[in-house]
Amino acid sequence: MNLLVPIIILIAFLFGIVCLFRLLSKKRNATKRKLLDLKVGFVNEMLSEIFEDVEYNAKRCIDIQTMRDAELIDGWDRFTESSAFDTTLDFTGSDYFKGKYKGCEVECCDFGVTKITKKTETDSDGKVTERKEYELLFKGQWMICKLRKPVPHKVRIREAADRATLSPLRLFAGDQSRVKKGDVETENAAFNAKFQILGDGHSAFLILTPHFMEFVLSADSKADGRTMLCFWDDRVHIAIFNRRDLFEVKRKKEQKNIPALKERLKGELKYLTDILDELFQNDNLF
Repeated sequence: MNLLVPIIILIAFLFGIVCLFRLLSKKRNATKRKLLDLKVGFVNEMLSEIFEDVEYNAKRCIDIQTMRDAELIDGWDRFTESSAFDTTLDFTGSDYFKGKYKGCEVECCDFGVTKITKKTETDSDGKVTERKEYELLFKGQWMICKLRKPVPHKVRIREAADRATLSPLRLFAGDQSRVKKGDVETENAAFNAKFQILGDGHSAFLILTPHFMEFVLSADSKADGRTMLCFWDDRVHIAIFNRRDLFEVKRKKEQKNIPALKERLKGELKYLTDILDELFQNDNLF
């Protein structure tokens, strides 16, 4: 009998812990749903002030194969499962929306791709250990817009990390060593130094007007990220590698001032829409 009482107390205690855990979990899930509903509401309102016919889904992303076909992310373009049995890719995507911007169809989302490589090491005692190496290939925003006119041939413009570090002194001295064989070169040395241009030269020169190159250079310097563009048929892909997510509510107090929050989020989209505005300035570009 003396042993039975502690057992009953222990069972009651464990039952209470389980009930408390369930209650807290239910409360946490309810809070997440409430925040998601709040986010969906103000994001839809904000997007509708910029785009027409908006459809927003916080958990979707653009079709992954469609993004890969743009060939903007080095390391993803060349990756094949068959040749890399010890390497896998992890994808994330969210905050998808589609609509129309100045009459042209657009879709956009947050997107991320990470390369995970398994490494096996053997120490001097013959003990084998496994570890994983993670390489972030891309994290940021991806937008696709339908152009008013198709591009004759595919053109890719990629800002690589090594090109972004070219010093002004070396550029002034005429250092063009970072322009690789096979790349398209323009008359803008600063643009050549920072961006790799791949594809048909004639199509590239139709797109890369002097004004557009200066605009991209100026805007990119303020973007705190790497800019990549792919013009293909009647679509332009705009990818911004800035390691950030769109529509993220960073502080609880932001929820109390939705108008200010909407203005901040509009500012995060402005870089993408500014590029579109610049492209739309010349309807006869192609």
